[in-house]
Amino acid sequence: MLVGGGALQQRFCESVLQTLGVAVLLAPTCREALKTLSETHIDLVIVDEASAVRDGDCWACLLDLFARMNRQHLYVVAEHDSGLRTPAWTQAARHVAKPIRAIDLVEATLRLPRPRVGTSALAV
Repeated sequence: MLVGGGALQQRFCESVLQTLGVAVLLAPTCREALKTLSETHIDLVIVDEASAVRDGDCWACLLDLFARMNRQHLYVVAEHDSGLRTPAWTQAARHVAKPIRAIDLVEATLRLPRPRVGTSALAV
């Protein structure tokens, strides 16, 4: 799932991930991401830092949900020295510097669990 970010960043991420064989869901806000996560199994979440800044309470809920579900695949696309990295961020998320690169997305997908034969594609 891609959360927030500009249209160009979303199109780039979506295109690269789909090329890698990963199904992609878009969530314009953290609130929509929370709703989707409560209804659908998602293997990878990529959040634009600006979305987290706009809705800090919702972001805290997203972090809590990830911690309870013991999910390891939360990435934050952030400016290099944004100052947003609190201990919760450090423990719960991997950080990717803006602008996100194709290799960052390849590395993220390589860390995902592989589906068994006969199962559906991974959802992001």
